Amino acid sequence: MPILDHFSPPLSVERVWNTFHHAWAATIARVLNRRLLPDGYFAAPNIQFGPRVEIDVGTFEPAAVPAGDVESVAVRHTTLPATAVIPAVFPDTVEVVIVHQEGGPQVVAAIELVSPSNKDRPATRRAFVAKMSSYLQQGIALAVIDLVTSRAAHLHNEWIHWMQTTTGSIEDTARTPLYANSYRPVQLGERAVIEMWLYPLQVGDQLPNLPLFLRGDLCIEVLLEETYMETCGDQRIAVA
Repeated sequence: MPILDHFSPPLSVERVWNTFHHAWAATIARVLNRRLLPDGYFAAPNIQFGPRVEIDVGTFEPAAVPAGDVESVAVRHTTLPATAVIPAVFPDTVEVVIVHQEGGPQVVAAIELVSPSNKDRPATRRAFVAKMSSYLQQGIALAVIDLVTSRAAHLHNEWIHWMQTTTGSIEDTARTPLYANSYRPVQLGERAVIEMWLYPLQVGDQLPNLPLFLRGDLCIEVLLEETYMETCGDQRIAVA
């Protein structure tokens, strides 16, 4: 099945892209759990649009204080004002995390579906690239799928620049910079390296199946084409 353009008319008018991404992440997790992951592992979709922080209660009018509750109120109001305040950037998260349960739950791999806001300005691009690096630095294998046609930024190449290396970039950026990539942090002798499987794409291409390493040499295939087709069917998206 060819990749569709979910971010341009007519499909962007008929369907909301984040609904599709949400459904696709859930489908990927379901297929992983039912058929692909070995015992002791499970996949869970994690979706978050916008900030994940608490509202400052100080921005609201204080409620009446019940009698006898003076001490707890005093504790809440003894914190000194912050020394400085800077803008915070929290990237959208549309991902599937794979958890290993032995010895306590531990994330061993993640599949990221790029959103338009991940690519729309330098701050959000840096935040996404930093997240990629954080996962890989912790030894967590990573897959990144970017089907966003409404933004021209190339997050993989920005991550390559972040890593301060001159190899591994995707050179064919004249086309819409879509791709499905897989990354594996691994120790080779005394060297820590990141192995990459890079699949540049464009609208109309077929999605690849991505290798995703869980631990050591234990590897599964993420069935992108199959889960994409299933999600299109579930969302009643017709293919010409």
